[in-house]
Amino acid sequence: MKASSSLGACRLLISAVITAMGVSPGLAAPSPAIVDFDLLDPVVLATSDATVGWSFSVNSVVEVSSLGFFDSGLDGLREPHLVGIWDENQQLLASAEVRAGEHDPLVGKYRCGLIEPIVLSPGELYVIGATVPLGLFYGWGEPLEWDAYPLGNIEPDSLSVDSNINLVCTSLRFPGEAGARGTPGPGVLNFPTQVDPYGYFFAANFTFTAVPEPSAAAVVCCAVFVVLRRPRSRA
Repeated sequence: MKASSSLGACRLLISAVITAMGVSPGLAAPSPAIVDFDLLDPVVLATSDATVGWSFSVNSVVEVSSLGFFDSGLDGLREPHLVGIWDENQQLLASAEVRAGEHDPLVGKYRCGLIEPIVLSPGELYVIGATVPLGLFYGWGEPLEWDAYPLGNIEPDSLSVDSNINLVCTSLRFPGEAGARGTPGPGVLNFPTQVDPYGYFFAANFTFTAVPEPSAAAVVCCAVFVVLRRPRSRA
């Protein structure tokens, strides 16, 4: 009985500490890295089989759960796109195909495809990029399918980025070429190595949750649990 009572008391203590800290016992909703921005005219259309992206670091350990592509009209994508995250050694850590249409959920201004979660750590450089296929021409007319995306047309003062994310280079690309009949999606994902002198190449985005570090309160709770579980000597 005493052991059971001690365990119950410890659980109540832990619950009280969590409540006092304002921490929900459930999982936090993932946050987008790029939160919001306003676009300037003109609209930039996908024009080749390039990969465009940006590099970043994180302020604390985070778990990435989805990769997204910009949905300019919030009404679905015309072409599928590939999105990937690499480390600074160009090793692909995760990738996802964001499907055409409205199949993938909309998070802010991005359609997001789920991935097997990956963990990113402070002190490391990461690169995210997305394919921007043109779509296919019908004869020599205009392309039937295309998606607009942010390139050099973001109003800088409107840019909002999650506080856990540090932008390093905002305009990276791997050049591609549109064939005689265009380039169908999802395209070929390549590590974007070229740095453009200006612009915000935010076709790609990701969602993440911060991985909490053990707090002092949690350590105290563990210590209390150990003490309560320790057998007491009889007088």
